[in-house]
Amino acid sequence: MNKAEQLRQEAEVRGRKESNIKQMHGDKHYNLAAEKALRIYGGEIRGWLYRRFQCHDTVNDMYSTFSLYFWTWFPSFKWESSLRTWMYSIARRVCYSSLTRHHEPLSQLPQNLSALIIKENKTITTYKHPDIDAAYQNLIDQFLNQEEKDLLVWRIDRQMSWNEIAQILSDEGFLDESELKKRATAIRVQFSRIKSKLREAAIEKGFLR
Repeated sequence: MNKAEQLRQEAEVRGRKESNIKQMHGDKHYNLAAEKALRIYGGEIRGWLYRRFQCHDTVNDMYSTFSLYFWTWFPSFKWESSLRTWMYSIARRVCYSSLTRHHEPLSQLPQNLSALIIKENKTITTYKHPDIDAAYQNLIDQFLNQEEKDLLVWRIDRQMSWNEIAQILSDEGFLDESELKKRATAIRVQFSRIKSKLREAAIEKGFLR
């Protein structure tokens, strides 16, 4: 199976899973739907958090806070984007401290969700860009700022569209089609500059000629 076919199939699987969650959401089974969403996307969000902070205690703290906000807002979610995109947008806002950090957030969650997150917090989370050796990983860490690293994760590792990334980066809530397209174009240009920066750094370090 080639890469494009694999990505297509993965997108179809996500679509079916989100459709099932949307049905549960429509039936107002919010706690069970939220648990299913965290089981599907929680691992990759934790991986992204670890890539940013490189500290398990911090990841656990951030993920617990993210989970509380996700569960609190989930009943009012309008499905104006994919569930995955919306969950990443919440996680990003937690990271940038635009959302208040709660004391003991797990105590405010229903039992099924708190039990799931406690279990996940006991696992060892790691992260590595797929198919990138240690030398290039060092270039990424040395020459890119955090926002640029996030773009690499979302575009290359998570295979997100430019529109999805633009929505994640929005601090104004859901964007209309015109604004989303404008911001997606700007992000695509920024990504090209990131690639040029990494190429220049690789040449400087002797990795490329």
